Amino acid sequence: MHNFKIIMLVLLAIFFSCSPAGQISVSNVNDSGFRQSGSLLYSLPQTVIDVSVEAEVIEVITGPYRQYAEKYLGIKDVPVKAEYYWTISSVQVRHHTELDPDFVYAVSG
Repeated sequence: MHNFKIIMLVLLAIFFSCSPAGQISVSNVNDSGFRQSGSLLYSLPQTVIDVSVEAEVIEVITGPYRQYAEKYLGIKDVPVKAEYYWTISSVQVRHHTELDPDFVYAVSG
């Protein structure tokens, strides 16, 4: 008898939870421009992609005594003008979801 009461309570709860709640209206908050008190707000998600690039630069600076480097130091192919060499050392792509501000809806019923 005790199990019968529990089963009846569960069935009754399921019956009332599945019954129609009346008229439910859904409107885009951005289009209508109003927010009613007691309404439920929800937003659709959007995916955001974060790209992180790490680069290294090698800067070649010519010195004031570059013309004497081979004669006195034995260094050949000394740069005669300033140069920059760029290399990309790492690239990371990540994604995350956040609320889409264009698709915020209000549900009232």
